Amino acid sequence: MAEPDLFPETVVPHVPGPKRWVPADFIDETTQPGRSHPSDWITWAGAGEPVRIAWGDDEPEIVRTVAPGETMAFGWSIDHGRATFFVRSDGSWSSSRPIPEGANGFWVIGDPDTWRDDADEFVRDMIEFEWGSSPGDRSPIDPTAEIELDVGMVEWGYDEPFVLAIGPDGLPAFLPAADALARIAGLEARVATLTRRRDDLLEANNRYLERARSAEARFDLVAHLKRQTAFSRATFGPGPRTEGVLDHIRKELSEIEADPTDIMEWVDVIILAFDGAWRAGWSAEDIVSAIVAKQTKNEGRAWPDWRTAAPDKAIEHVREEVPHG
Repeated sequence: MAEPDLFPETVVPHVPGPKRWVPADFIDETTQPGRSHPSDWITWAGAGEPVRIAWGDDEPEIVRTVAPGETMAFGWSIDHGRATFFVRSDGSWSSSRPIPEGANGFWVIGDPDTWRDDADEFVRDMIEFEWGSSPGDRSPIDPTAEIELDVGMVEWGYDEPFVLAIGPDGLPAFLPAADALARIAGLEARVATLTRRRDDLLEANNRYLERARSAEARFDLVAHLKRQTAFSRATFGPGPRTEGVLDHIRKELSEIEADPTDIMEWVDVIILAFDGAWRAGWSAEDIVSAIVAKQTKNEGRAWPDWRTAAPDKAIEHVREEVPHG
């Protein structure tokens, strides 16, 4: 029998297809066709529902539930097409086209039981099946006897880990574990950056509060009154304006009655009292001295038991009786 043309012009070289993925748990001699991406194996009913990996297309059989963050292994394959193997009884063989680099799966089309991981191993077993296990078993068969086999060729890769993640669109998808780990590392770096930023802001806030407390401790009332006096004179004019100040105080007292918890209304009365004092001719130093003297005087007076006083009436100091002569 004539040697076949190993590279006939009528044969179009096969272009390897893309990787096809199959869950590692599903791989056996009846493995379903692979899919273009591990995520294509996901069956998901929507938010709040578990993510499942399904076997079958028309009526999938649910075979595994996967939680976000869980790792699942997938095997991949590349289809290298078909070739005709010419196998002779003397153990020699040839192929209608070169064996693709990386091909590690060979079988007779239609007979998955003939699968072998190596082309030479595949040929040896086909020879044994056709003519016997040793040359002695083959005689007196013609050493040039030949069979033609329609052979499928594929490349299987090692199992690769994928991590189930929920994307920004809320849909589940498998990410290569290396990518997932890189994203996790990126998120951890982002969290670390935000944590440092938070700590910096807290530290800055603490420094601000410390300065504020220090400023309050050093508060200079005399300087403040001079500042207020300059503002009031420029804004409201000079002179006593006693009636105007009193009218304003009465309005502020009404606002306090409406909301006694509003500190700013109480401060308005304090500012107006200071305003009335300087307009009556007293300097900032005089006002501060009067405040200190009045506090000292009040501390030296006798006061009735506050528990016996009406809460809606003023508590006045005990006045000494003047003896009659």
